[in-house]
Amino acid sequence: MMKKYILLLTFTWFFSCNDFLDVKPTGTVIPKTVEDFDKLLNNKLITHDNVQNVLFMDPDWWLPGFHYSGIWQPVYRKQYNWDPNPYEVVQQDTDWNGRYQQIAVYNEILGKVDDAELGKIPESSRNLVKGEALAQRAMDLFLLVNEYAVHFSASTSNEQGVPMPLEFDLLTSVPMSTVGEVYDQIVADLLTAEELLADVSPINKNANFRPGIASIKALLAEVYLYMGDFVNAEGSSEESLALFGHENVYDYALIDHNTPGSPWSAFNNDREWLYITDHKDVTWGRRHFQWFYDPAGLYHPDLAALFDKTIVGDRYNDHRFYLNSGDNTYYDNDVSVGPDYVYVRDYAATNAGLGVPRTMLTNAEAKARNSDGSGAIAVLNQLALYRYGTLGSTFSYTTDAAALQEAKDERRRELCFSGNNWFDLQRYHAYGETIPTYTRDIPGTGTITLVPGDDKYIVPIPRVVSNANDNF
Repeated sequence: MMKKYILLLTFTWFFSCNDFLDVKPTGTVIPKTVEDFDKLLNNKLITHDNVQNVLFMDPDWWLPGFHYSGIWQPVYRKQYNWDPNPYEVVQQDTDWNGRYQQIAVYNEILGKVDDAELGKIPESSRNLVKGEALAQRAMDLFLLVNEYAVHFSASTSNEQGVPMPLEFDLLTSVPMSTVGEVYDQIVADLLTAEELLADVSPINKNANFRPGIASIKALLAEVYLYMGDFVNAEGSSEESLALFGHENVYDYALIDHNTPGSPWSAFNNDREWLYITDHKDVTWGRRHFQWFYDPAGLYHPDLAALFDKTIVGDRYNDHRFYLNSGDNTYYDNDVSVGPDYVYVRDYAATNAGLGVPRTMLTNAEAKARNSDGSGAIAVLNQLALYRYGTLGSTFSYTTDAAALQEAKDERRRELCFSGNNWFDLQRYHAYGETIPTYTRDIPGTGTITLVPGDDKYIVPIPRVVSNANDNF
């Protein structure tokens, strides 16, 4: 019989739990050995519920007129309205809770792994477990600070970030760290993890929610990109792609719906798409959303206009739009959305973590920002081979500025409805670049507005947490 591995945790400062559980429950094992810690890291729940709050906040997610009535959960409705308090006073936020639960696990491992007995695994596993725990903590802090704090820049590095517990001591009140402090810790954790995991495989193909060395380099590239350090973003992305690169990207020309032309019938071989852990192009899996039909959201017209909808054969030239768009909100017998398009992703999760296409796009953007626009175009054309019906050079170099815009547009197309656009808008603004002012017409309310740099870009800390803490 498989043993249950649990930690005796009390989330006094995150989850409004007041009693400290200090008695070993019957039928459980208290993790003590390096082997135990390794098993704690082998938990698929790590992948669940990441940056889900921003799906309805993202301006590319569009619900005009009566489509708005399809938002049946009050929190989704408030998020679509950019409400400063989307959760009720006693309502829990799974994004927040899930990340801090995992950080507590990683801190428990990091506090004990150096002195723990091995169990039934070799001494070499000690550094691997330690490196993974550091890397996973860095990933969770990166997701948290970008969701619940202002975006990093030289002018915001001293502003309020998120709590950053680095030890397993749940009875200690943890103060709010600054954005800069959180980013410094993320980079430090990843660089140490990079050393500890230097000799492991590029990714963990049996459990892609556990990072390999290519995974860590890919996250470093993304962190550097978010910090505006484009030289290191280019270098780390190059290193990651050299280990796990474009040969792992899905060729969308070889994928269709179970019923061709019927997008709500899901992709063929749909079981491969249902779980992030089964996607072959994932470098580091963290599930974002799994079901997109309840409620179904539309492409904002500006986003839809970016896709090449020229018909080539029996599909749009941009195969992503063929595979992920439709004319009806739910399967084939529901509401027509014409002349607009609904986002269709049935039995196919989106990744809030890292995959080869995202790292390629990070590399392309960094190249363009580092005055290598022709190199950026070459990377975009490499990805285009797997995405467009007309093969060959889909993009052409003219200027570095134009190459940068192509990289931005392709990133928006490739990563739409995964949460990335929400964060990209914030970082472009932090770089000093122009982003749009967005409006939404809400039935019964009127027009609401999201301006560049608006506090509405920051997901509020759930009130059940903030009301129970003097520190934030």
